[in-house]
Amino acid sequence: MSDIDLQEFGALQAEVAALRRELDGMRDDIRTLVGMAERSRGALWAGMTFASLFGGAIAWAAARIFGSHT
Repeated sequence: MSDIDLQEFGALQAEVAALRRELDGMRDDIRTLVGMAERSRGALWAGMTFASLFGGAIAWAAARIFGSHT
């Protein structure tokens, strides 16, 4: 059997602790990004609605001004 080097074991414990802190930070960042994506989804739908209404108004106005000659 091999002996366990206590210094190497301590270094591994410190590295695991650092990785856990980094993972916690990444988890918080992901939560922030998900929240931002959920908020922007509403803005996207509002923008699409506005663009549709604006495009419809332009099409209606063009039809009224130029009329259809059929």
